[in-house]
Amino acid sequence: MPRPLGTCTIASQAAGNCVLGAVLARDRCLLATVNVPDGVVDGAASAVAETTTDLKVTNPSGTSIGTIVCFGGQHNSGWFEQAHATVASVALTAAVTRGQRVIQNSWNIPTGAADPGWDIGATGFLVLACRTSTLLRAIFLDSTLHTPGTPFIVLAHSMGGYQICAGLAFHGTHEFIDLALLSSGPGNTRVDWETYGHDYPVWEAIGPGLCIAPNTAIGHGGGSTIDTSFGTRTYSTVKSVSGGIDNPGYASSLRRVDGIYNYRRTKIITYYGDQDNSSAVPAGRNFMSLVGSFKVENVIDQTGGDGHAEVPDNAASLIDADLAAAVYLH
Repeated sequence: MPRPLGTCTIASQAAGNCVLGAVLARDRCLLATVNVPDGVVDGAASAVAETTTDLKVTNPSGTSIGTIVCFGGQHNSGWFEQAHATVASVALTAAVTRGQRVIQNSWNIPTGAADPGWDIGATGFLVLACRTSTLLRAIFLDSTLHTPGTPFIVLAHSMGGYQICAGLAFHGTHEFIDLALLSSGPGNTRVDWETYGHDYPVWEAIGPGLCIAPNTAIGHGGGSTIDTSFGTRTYSTVKSVSGGIDNPGYASSLRRVDGIYNYRRTKIITYYGDQDNSSAVPAGRNFMSLVGSFKVENVIDQTGGDGHAEVPDNAASLIDADLAAAVYLH
């Protein structure tokens, strides 16, 4: 059974809050305020502070034929078009011309926190991802942001993919998402494995079958990113898989015994770069190996640079084609 979602209110705000990122036009600038319920994570009481996210909306010239909501990597505290200008100029611009609405979000600083991001808190990724799922439901239900009966699409990179997959597996967003396009992820399919980085033997078992470059050392996924979700605990240095469901890393993972992995009406398309040796590749493919519904994987040729970050740019034309082919499934 999906976990409960919280509440989200969306209101207009000053256009100046949506200035950064000049690829797509700004037709509306909104502020979403998200509160998620106090919860229990594997026996430990937890509370999640209120947070807000800026929404930059780019509308088509006529009636919208679908909505695309974009999520960036890591803390997702900036516009998608800032990190992935090629995708924005090729795929998202074409989408708007076709008649699709594009919504980008940039998370602000949660109440009581010092830094911005969806994953800033003390309860671990999975509880904090309820923020994103709650936001998505609110956008889906708002007829000014999504036209009923048209495809509802999410486009996400790296840990943006974690936000999306947490919703699919635990928060019931597969009940309204028609198409999920995920590049370089989702990361942290098992957070307890991730803390080991290359040192944990399970990567050797997963790597040859799931990693694009099996002879390349699989890097640590980023301790600072993990730690921001655990508050004062430096969990990335724990290196423990003991305790079963009581292990905080397992509790925050996408791969759990209580996850939902079959989505009859949600199509998932992934894009991985052949030069990406981050742990996001085996983690992402490990999550997708659980998915028993319609899924497509693309491996992208890369020429160098940051193999993890540049996957979306290399996949811009594929993303454009996949957005154009999106259909309403619910």
